[in-house]
Amino acid sequence: MSQISLNTEELSHKLNSYLSQILELLPEDASETNNHLIRAEQSGKVDHGLIRFKYIADSGKFGPFGFKSSPHPEKVTETYFQVNGKNNLGYPIMKNIVDTGCEVCERDGLCVISGDSVYPSGAIGDWARLACSKRSAVIIVSSSPHRVAPIGAKKPVVGTNPICIGIPSAPEFFISDSSMSAITHGQLLLSQLTGDALPENSAINSCGKPTTDSSQVFPTKGLGALLPFGGSHKSFALAMAVELLTKIGKSSDLAQISNSTGVFCVFIGPKILESGMPLINDWLNKQKNDGIRIPGWESGKSLKKFSEKGIVEFSKQTYLEINRLINLKK
Repeated sequence: MSQISLNTEELSHKLNSYLSQILELLPEDASETNNHLIRAEQSGKVDHGLIRFKYIADSGKFGPFGFKSSPHPEKVTETYFQVNGKNNLGYPIMKNIVDTGCEVCERDGLCVISGDSVYPSGAIGDWARLACSKRSAVIIVSSSPHRVAPIGAKKPVVGTNPICIGIPSAPEFFISDSSMSAITHGQLLLSQLTGDALPENSAINSCGKPTTDSSQVFPTKGLGALLPFGGSHKSFALAMAVELLTKIGKSSDLAQISNSTGVFCVFIGPKILESGMPLINDWLNKQKNDGIRIPGWESGKSLKKFSEKGIVEFSKQTYLEINRLINLKK
């Protein structure tokens, strides 16, 4: 698939203006959103990259937000915070969560933040990398609209529900970021855009039969579902565990929270990390020298490379979809 290369500063300016106008986002929130999408693309996380701009700008599912500030986490105890993202876009809230979590755990060692209605949460590996750049480790889990069915079922019960662990290792940050579904929602969107077949055993149609035809899979419309990775009850159990963690701090009204979205984050500060980091770094580097691929290291190098060049590369098809909304003048 051919690639388009654009200057990130020029691209950001156009994307920011469009989101501000269409979704009524404050300029700083539009900027946080598009910078996140660009970083995801630069790090190779294309299913959470610029294809999501079309989704949030053109799906009719988001906004208008009335130019109000995105909420920040509010203190419940010294180390536990909550934030409600209802009627707000998730990306700027995730930035606020990371900023708060890192500030608190720098002082107190640990910080726990639960977020209700924080959607989209984006490529949570990118938020983990941001936390690592602030010298904090983090565990982030995120729930989404229900798109994943248990093995043998016909209807989705949980979201794709990624689990991410970020540790500020060297020379690159360790970032383990995995969806509990065989493919992400972004991969489904990409397949629907390109017409490419879905991977085998990644989705079912409305009859509960395996399908590789993405046009038969629209879980939030009641048509088909994604499947847990590996076709395993264990991966579905992990997705359900994420669902439960992201319910912490929410209402007890089952009807209200049964298909809600949210995040649950644990931040670990440098005072706790410092004694173990030399051993962690030595072990990871030994594995790298033995030919093991370390999660997050290649994506981190890719992000640095494109950031230093000031460019982003993405598929021609994604470019054409965005260009229908905004004249990018390539």
